[in-house]
Amino acid sequence: MSRLREAKEKEALYRRRHQQPFEAFEETVQQGTEDFEQWDEYLEWKAYRNVRRDLEENE
Repeated sequence: MSRLREAKEKEALYRRRHQQPFEAFEETVQQGTEDFEQWDEYLEWKAYRNVRRDLEENE
């Protein structure tokens, strides 16, 4: 339960920080100029998203 809560909180943090949903941020990162800080955030956000999905599927 705590891992699921943590993943949801991290996703919400990234959504607030970037003021857009994951899909829009993903498109921005993939089509924009190379920005390593954004790329790192994208990878972290994607990982938390995948963890949340996996945990929700296995409940």
